[in-house]
Amino acid sequence: MEIKTETINRIIKALEAGDIGRRIGASSYGEASFYLRHGETLFAIAQYPTHRVLLIVDTAERYQQLEYKETPYALYAIDERELKQFLS
Repeated sequence: MEIKTETINRIIKALEAGDIGRRIGASSYGEASFYLRHGETLFAIAQYPTHRVLLIVDTAERYQQLEYKETPYALYAIDERELKQFLS
């Protein structure tokens, strides 16, 4: 499934504003996944010098790739139903 850039930017803004999801302050994938509730997925907003990227960080490997790039990021938990409702 392909998501349009406008939709991704809308999700990023809503996450940062606290309109959807919740921010998770964690320093490892294990800690972050501990805070996830049933039905939630872990997302990250990575801040690059020229743009921001929304990433799904649903495995330890993806989390490691995020850390490997040494880019500032913020973690968020989003319930699937909440995201679907937001996008509709």
